[in-house]
This record gives sequence, C-alpha cells and structure tokens, in this order.
Amino acid sequence: MQRFAGLTILLLVFFSSMKGQDRYFSQQFANPMYSNPALTGIFLGDYRTSVNYRSQWPKALENPFSTFALSADVNVKLKGKSFFSNDRVGAGVQFFADKLGGFDFNTNQISLFGAYHKTLDVPSQLVLSLGFQAGIVQKNVNYDYLRFGDQFLEGSGYSNPTQEPAAENNYGYSDYALGLNLGRSPAEGAKFVVGFGMHHFATTNISFFRQLDDAAVIPNQVNLFTRLTGYAQAEVPAGDGFAISPRISYINQGPHRALQAGSQFLFDLTSDRSRILYLGAWTRFTNQLEKFGSESLTAFGGLKLGPVLVGLSYDSNISGIASPFGQRGSIEFSLIVIGNTDSDGIYCPEF
Repeated sequence: MQRFAGLTILLLVFFSSMKGQDRYFSQQFANPMYSNPALTGIFLGDYRTSVNYRSQWPKALENPFSTFALSADVNVKLKGKSFFSNDRVGAGVQFFADKLGGFDFNTNQISLFGAYHKTLDVPSQLVLSLGFQAGIVQKNVNYDYLRFGDQFLEGSGYSNPTQEPAAENNYGYSDYALGLNLGRSPAEGAKFVVGFGMHHFATTNISFFRQLDDAAVIPNQVNLFTRLTGYAQAEVPAGDGFAISPRISYINQGPHRALQAGSQFLFDLTSDRSRILYLGAWTRFTNQLEKFGSESLTAFGGLKLGPVLVGLSYDSNISGIASPFGQRGSIEFSLIVIGNTDSDGIYCPEF
C-alpha cells in the first residue's frame, strides 16, 4: 500500500512543508510583542492588557482560520542618579491560539517576554530597547475530522477503517525571539519608532512525521524558518488636533516575503489626547506564486477613550488569484486597556 496515498497525509505534509509561515496581524502595533519583543513595556502607562482576534476568509469557509491572542505587559522606571536612571524594564506574557477550522488543526503558544529600555536623551525621549522572548508551542490535529482514500466505500461513503499509518497528532517545542527598537517622542514635534525582530532563531523540527524512520517516503525533518521583521512608523503633527502616521514594515521568512505600507490619520477629539479617532489604510505585498505583487488592501478604524483602545480592520484580497471559495477577506479586532495613563512612559504607535 502506498503510504502517501491518503488525504490526511497530504494535508499534514502540507502543514509541515509550509515550514511554519507565521500568523499575520494587520494591526501590527495592537499586538506589539508579537512583532518585536523589544516593544515589551513600551507604552504611555504602567501596565497594558490586550486582546486580538483575527478571522481569515469568514465568507469563504464554513470554519474559517482564526487566531486569538491575549497579552499583558508592564514597565518599571529605574530610580536613582546613576547611569541607569530614567531607564525602564519591561516584562510581559502572551497566549496564542491558532485554529484551522474543518480539520481541527491547532497551534497554541505561551511566551514570556523581557526588555530593557535605555534612555539615550531625556528631552527628546530617545530610547533604545533590547528585548527577548522564550515560549512553548504545542501543535495538534484531530484525525476524527480527516478521511483517507482507502476508507471510501461506494454507496456508504467513507465508512471503512483506514490502514494508513498515522503520524503523532500532538507535539510541542520551544521557541525564541529577540529584537531591537529605537524610538523618539519629544513633547512637541514628530515622533517615530524603527525596529528589527528575529523570531525562531533556534532550529526547530515542526514535522508531524518526526518519529517515522523512512524520510525518503515522508519528510521527518522540517525546520521552522527564521522570521525577520523590520518596521518604521512616525507620527507627524499636521494641524490642530490632527496628525499623519505613515508606516512601513517588511517580513522575510524563508521563501516568504511580505511588505506592508500605508498610513493612519489621527483626530484628537478633546485636544488632550484622551479621545482619539484613528482612520487608516495600507496595502500588503507578497510573493505569491513566485511573483511579488499586491495581495490585500486593509481598511482600519480605531477609537481611544481614555485608557481603552478599540480597533477594527478588514483585509480585502486584491491579488487577482482566483479562489473557488469566493471572496477571501479577513476581519481583525483588537481591544487594549492601559493602566495609569497619566504616568509617563515610552511612546509606541497604538495600532
């Protein structure tokens, strides 16, 4: 019997051969620690909690791809008159749940974060940050939702028991990341952040078939590609209570490349930044089918009400690649609560 004949085997090899192309968030700074661990503890307050949810292709699939993230981080200002005065230390924790509906293919991750923020210039609030992440990842698939070719029986469907060899359906591994961030946020004038993150820098085998001996038939060693992320975003005052925030980011993960570029517009509704309306749009370019071009257009709206920030975005696929499932769009929601917003802190874009 051919060991590679079953649909499940094909799917599992496909999941592994993607080599873990990471989940993607349109609202990059609504989930900052995921983009760069150096952003841990960078916000105007003492503590921050956030919830992020993304549903991919909800109109095309009965059980769409979904990603949920729950995060919390704090920052503590160092005191005294030494070289470390005005510096800060950040710490955080994050839980991820990623689900591929229909096949009940799940990825869960819990990570701890730490960062040190060195103040290079107090008047302009020029801060250089170094961060680190360590986490544990668990992946599993439910065979009850999958069917093999040898199970098909004419007249009764997939009713036969399968003779296909099954790979382990549950495994875990450790995951690490580090990053740098440079930010400048004077009391008046333009602000900016620029940074770089490196995820999965330790080689990790993510093959479901890691325990099988016949690598010539089924790959049992599939290493997770390192993800490199670079970004820059600014906030430029452009009038009374109005600012423009251009942004650009680039992701490279093995053969996968993605560029995001666009802008947000900030409307200060109260002149003291306690209530802000955010509107924005950006385009994502990827190398789909070995050709680098536009993939999606994102429309975004957000609102800040004191310590609470709410963001909603929709990604519309504009790549022109035909889909038998119809419109392929994605909805993303974020909720952020920042404690003690009257205290000082380090500037970071909210979304």
